[in-house]
Amino acid sequence: MRDDNITICSACEKDIDEIYNIEKVNFKYPWSKENFFSELKISRSGKGFFYILKIDNIISGYLCGRIVEDEINIINISIKKEFQRSGFGKKVLNYLLKSIEEKNIKYVYLEVRESNFGARNFYEKFGFKNFWIRKNFYSDGEDAIVMKLNLKERN
Repeated sequence: MRDDNITICSACEKDIDEIYNIEKVNFKYPWSKENFFSELKISRSGKGFFYILKIDNIISGYLCGRIVEDEINIINISIKKEFQRSGFGKKVLNYLLKSIEEKNIKYVYLEVRESNFGARNFYEKFGFKNFWIRKNFYSDGEDAIVMKLNLKERN
């Protein structure tokens, strides 16, 4: 996808350093570079996806996840702090949803910190609903809310 100064495309090895820098700034408990390389390998196997958002040709966000039969699980999504709440997260998520339209995907799942009300509200605007709670999911003991989007209800 290309929209003036915005590009969304698949990630590659050379992108990992910039992705990792966004991760370190945005998360208290960031993923390692190895985590991102692993997701890149999974995406290349066809069992996942890993997209980057570029603004003026600079990596400014990413989204990665897994595909299992007729479901996908968004594993990680993040936008640079200076671009948050500006519609870029929406663009990346819409790109993902558009890319799976022709596939037989029925559900999209993701986990979000119970305390992350901004993210939860963002996902609810897409039609995600609270599905269940994963107790002590995060390394600091915080629970995760598993959110589910039923694509058949969305269309």
